[in-house]
Amino acid sequence: MIETPETVFFKYAYPCSDELLRLKTISPAQKDLLDYFFDQKKAPKRDLLEVCFPKAIERLKRFADGDDYWTVENIRSYFLVYHNKVIDNREGSYATCSRQIRDLCKVRCGEIHGIENINGNIVYVVRYNQFKETRVSGRYLPDAKVNDRISVHWRLAIEKL
Repeated sequence: MIETPETVFFKYAYPCSDELLRLKTISPAQKDLLDYFFDQKKAPKRDLLEVCFPKAIERLKRFADGDDYWTVENIRSYFLVYHNKVIDNREGSYATCSRQIRDLCKVRCGEIHGIENINGNIVYVVRYNQFKETRVSGRYLPDAKVNDRISVHWRLAIEKL
């Protein structure tokens, strides 16, 4: 997939879509459309992303602080640096989310220490630090290798770093 602002934004934002549907922030039809793009490994156009993820867009604009917010660099930096601060500060809907949901919402970076095949699905064993290790889906990033450093959102491997 060619890296564009849309593809980078979608990779990081898509894992939130189940929670947004549960909160009725997006409709079932919008969720189906997002799932279609995810399954096709394509990104929707920017206008659909802005409709489905308005809070993330609002925060991305704030993070860009007047600069062009819709660049690969700003989007990646937002998710890797600023996003977790928003969650820790319990902004917006994060104020009422459970700790478990807030932890899943955070973007984490770690190193792949193992690769498993569970019922035909790629699962990475990712170590975030010397004490924390978890299994994450490789569905979106099927070509990662042991020792690759990756980002993870909602237990979904997002991209190699």
